[in-house]
Amino acid sequence: MSFRSNWLPQAKCVVVLKGAHSSIAAPNGDVYFNSTGNPGMAKGGSGDVLTGVLTGLLSQKYSALETAIIGVFTHGMAGDIARDKIGENSVLAGDIVENLGAVLQSLVCEFCRSVDEFSRQLCHFVDFWIEFQTFGLQIVSNGYQ
Repeated sequence: MSFRSNWLPQAKCVVVLKGAHSSIAAPNGDVYFNSTGNPGMAKGGSGDVLTGVLTGLLSQKYSALETAIIGVFTHGMAGDIARDKIGENSVLAGDIVENLGAVLQSLVCEFCRSVDEFSRQLCHFVDFWIEFQTFGLQIVSNGYQ
């Protein structure tokens, strides 16, 4: 990501480099590395699924950086669930899509278990994406510059 120091701050955009451990470069120079995903996702259509996840998050008014972090993580985790179900060599783009709902539900449930009883009860009534955003930004660690 050598272009990061010269080009990225001037472009004022977020860049997702999709790969075995996708990385997300922010305009301020921070780089986030994703811990989810597997080689079985390196098939035609999986990038299209990621694009759909990202555009869906953007349409819900997330910032570009929040969208990239949440989207890349959930996409990779859905691929990991698919791998665990059917094997790494068998994962197709449709399998990733099929598991996105389970990923989102598990993140919300995990968030609900980590808060006090009152907040846990509210979790069922508060907008899903607010809760997801709160939890989702904690699951990808900031990398080194």
